[in-house]
Formats: sequence, C-alpha cells, structure tokens
Amino acid sequence: MNLQKLVLITVLAAGLVTASCSQPTPTPTPPVTSTPVTTSTSPAPSPSPKPTPTPTPELTAKEVVLKMAAASQAVKTYTFDMSMNMTMVSKSLNMTISIPTTVQSQVDVPNKKIHFVLAASALGQDVKTDTYLINNTMYTMAGAQPWVKSQIPEDTWQAQNQIGQQAALLQSAVTFNPMASETVDGVACYVISASPDLAAALKWFAGQQSDGPGLDISKLDPSKIFKSCTIKGWVSKETGLPVKTDMTMAMELAIPATANAPASNLNLDVTASVKFNDYNKPVTINLPPAALQAADMPTTIPVKPGQTGGNTGK
Repeated sequence: MNLQKLVLITVLAAGLVTASCSQPTPTPTPPVTSTPVTTSTSPAPSPSPKPTPTPTPELTAKEVVLKMAAASQAVKTYTFDMSMNMTMVSKSLNMTISIPTTVQSQVDVPNKKIHFVLAASALGQDVKTDTYLINNTMYTMAGAQPWVKSQIPEDTWQAQNQIGQQAALLQSAVTFNPMASETVDGVACYVISASPDLAAALKWFAGQQSDGPGLDISKLDPSKIFKSCTIKGWVSKETGLPVKTDMTMAMELAIPATANAPASNLNLDVTASVKFNDYNKPVTINLPPAALQAADMPTTIPVKPGQTGGNTGK
C-alpha cells in the first residue's frame, strides 16, 4: 500500500467518525399527562316552601251554642241515655230522700215518636216504666200494671226531645265561663259552662217530672226557688252536635200544709247527665200489641178516707 492510499483511507475514516459524532441528539418527548376534566354541577333546587295554613279562628261560646242549635235542627233521629239523681231534704219533717233515675231513649223527630225506659229507686222500692209518646198520646206501663194512655199537650212532647231542650237551655244562658277543649269517646269537643235562664231551667226540670197532687212545679216563680243552676255542654267541633251535657240545680220549695202534714220547706238538689248517640241512624219505634189495647189513664187518684186526692190531668 502506497502512501497516497493510506492517506485517503485515513481521511475517509475520519469523515465517517465525524459524521457519526455530529448527528443531533434527539429531543426526548415529554410524557403525556392527562388533565382531569372538571365537571361543574349545580346544586339541587330547594323545594318550594309549603304555604302556612291559615289557622281556623276559635269560636266564642255563643257562636258554638248557635252552631249547636242550627245542627240540632237538622237531626232526624237519635238516642240518648240520661242519669239523674234528686235528693230531697226537709229538716222540719226530718226527711231525706234520694231518688236515682236512669232513662234510655230513642227519638224519631219527624214522626213525633219517642220510646223511653225509666228505672228509679226510692224508699227501698224499684220502679220501672215503659213509655211511648206517639204524636200527642202517651202510653205507659208501670211495672206489671196494664198499659194506660193519656192525651198530652204539645209542650210535653217537646220536653222529652232532649236535644232540643239542651240546645234551648244553652241558648238561654245569661253568662258563659271561659271555654275549654276535651275529648269525649274519641270526639274532639268544645266545652261550654254556663248559667241558664232560670225559667228555662225550671221548664226543663218540670218536663222530667210527673205533677204531684197539690203541686205544679212549673207554675212556681224560678227567681224565688232557685239557689243555683249550671249547665255544662260538650259540643262536637266537627258536627256542632251535643255529645254530652251535665246539669246541676239547687232549689228550695215551700210546701203548703195538707191534711196530713204541716207546711214545710223542701231543699231539692238535682244532678243530671245526658249522653247523645246514633245521630240520624235508623230507629224503630212501634207500640207493642198490648199497648194498643191501653185503657184511658184515670184523671183522679183513688184515695183512702182521711186523705186528699189530686187531679193528675193537665
């Protein structure tokens, strides 16, 4: 190998080395990073506020009584149970008599029919009467006695229509006490306490009694005999109908002298409670066959010699 070839080979080798060393260094590709996608969520809308119910205005006692009277006018049928206790005391006669009484009744207002069974006890004797009021005729059987009948005035029928009587007593009230609310047999009630008109109270009491010889209590002056009188009524808030009524009376009667007893004063204390049920539910009031054969009630009471009889007719 001559010198020229050696030089040429050397130059070519050097050029190759130089070309190899002069290649640009590749720029490293930056790693790909994923940018999290942020999702914008709006808050859930708040529910619309519910309207505040307008409170029902509380009724006054007088308004409740008027509501009761109006509702009572629409009643066609009902039942009632009454318990009453009457205590009579006469110091001059050294006498105290207590007469507990219960009454169970069905009433048909449009047909003017009432059936009631009365049980009472006095002086160790139990008395039970079965009575029908049909229009203006009263049929009664006392104990084992036969049926008797009598004609009665219109106000007698009305006196036994307790829903009308209780409404009238409350309507007649002179003063009312603050009302309350109570529940009776699951029924939410207004509670009304009042002092009824004394004449109306006396009329109600007289309607629950049989007139005795020589004494017609309905003719007495109420302002002179009443010492106190109150009525308390529980009236349904929903229907306006009476659920229950309680009544208390304290009276002092002047009893005139008779052939057998001197004149005396009689203190009379009465408590009565009436519960009403079965408004506008069907009732069946039919005279029993024996009552259809009832004799007319005698107008006078048979008396023994030395006694004074009384007229029981009205």
